[in-house]
Amino acid sequence: MARLRALFGWHDATPLARAAWPSRRGRVGVAVLATLLVGLELRAIAGPHEDWPFSSAPMFAYYHAAEWPLFELVIYAEVAPGVERPLEPRADLGIGEIAFKRLLFADYYGSIDPAHPAGHHAGDTPELFRQRMSEFCRKVARAFARRSGTTPRSIRVELVRLTPHADRPGELEVKRVVERRTIMIFDAASDQARSP
Repeated sequence: MARLRALFGWHDATPLARAAWPSRRGRVGVAVLATLLVGLELRAIAGPHEDWPFSSAPMFAYYHAAEWPLFELVIYAEVAPGVERPLEPRADLGIGEIAFKRLLFADYYGSIDPAHPAGHHAGDTPELFRQRMSEFCRKVARAFARRSGTTPRSIRVELVRLTPHADRPGELEVKRVVERRTIMIFDAASDQARSP
């Protein structure tokens, strides 16, 4: 043991020097930073709150019964008159699917529930929703044109309602599409979105 202590320069005959404490200013700075980080995380947990970098992971926080409906938004680009295809976020826009959906729901689509973790637009109206969706579809059309070299004639946002069923306990498998409804169409020529 004495050899190991000597290897690190610790000699039994020499008293160890006491380490100096950080200054009062340093201790206060560390305490403020720790309080800020813990406070923000507690806010996310109490939320529920879904935003980077603090999240209570609300999509995993609630039970979802197998008989409850599932909804999905599908975005189509009209690439030629009467010819449209669903957009693939990674290939067509250069963004991952999860990031794309989070951006859509948190910043543009929103929720009518003010406590919804993905975002809420205070004082929302159908006209404000149309304006937000116009901005969103305009950005999608620009990104699509940059990556494909073709400007889409229109961007259509469709809501799909699905009926799931339990395949095995804890797993959901989509059974069938119950309803499809177009909620917004963005016309590239007029640079405006409209409800159908």
